[in-house]
Amino acid sequence: MLYASAFAASIDRQYCGACDAASVGTILLQVSAQQARLDRARLLAATGLQTVLPSDCPPVTECYTPSRVYRHDKYLRRPTWLSTVRSIAQRHVATHRRHSSTRSAQQHRIVVHIRRGDVNPHSHPERYLPNSYYLEHIQKYRRNTSEVIIFSEAVSHERFDAFLSLGYDLRLDTLTQEVWQHAIDCDVFIMSMSSFSYVPATLSRATVVVYHPFWHAPLDGWTTPAGHFEAFAEDAGYMGRLREGGTDKHSKKKRRREEPAEDVVT
Repeated sequence: MLYASAFAASIDRQYCGACDAASVGTILLQVSAQQARLDRARLLAATGLQTVLPSDCPPVTECYTPSRVYRHDKYLRRPTWLSTVRSIAQRHVATHRRHSSTRSAQQHRIVVHIRRGDVNPHSHPERYLPNSYYLEHIQKYRRNTSEVIIFSEAVSHERFDAFLSLGYDLRLDTLTQEVWQHAIDCDVFIMSMSSFSYVPATLSRATVVVYHPFWHAPLDGWTTPAGHFEAFAEDAGYMGRLREGGTDKHSKKKRRREEPAEDVVT
């Protein structure tokens, strides 16, 4: 939806909503599409973007644009559009957190998203970043008074003992809304190689966004750790394999199942 909205702005058109191809399929697919719409609505409400990113399929779809047309990172870089959605999301999340958090709004906050679950050195090695990567970059940006929050999944190849021993706030299997709100309203955001990280990073007020190369290109101002980009750029086939979702059959099938809904621009 962010891509579609950015594309619409680039051609001076209005983004009108998201239409799931599954909504015209079998009953099972229709139920799945309905759940996806509900999930989108919750995320939009959590980020305050429901007014600029309508989630329902509009009744008139003469100008129906398939996702392959607009899913390009270049559209996200348009300054006017990016400034608008960032301002809305940051203002909404900051207001929500002032009413719900006991922490000082002025406290330096580092938020980290660690992609685990089905991503591990065996099934998806090209997407796996070890705990040491995150510990190194937390230490680089941490202040004496920093609040450090780690979001990840209970199913993990590595244990999280090192984070806990340092007194970091570890939160596992947290609702997406909560993860994104924290990532948007922080001073430092350390991403995973994941679209789950990429969306809130795009909206974040963070002065430092630590990005590791993967199939989504970094936005201006993001930080790529020294040596990481060069090492992967030298492997000509690396980005291609990532775009395919890895090298194993399971991951490629999974990527096909996760293709985004087609959206409408009018």
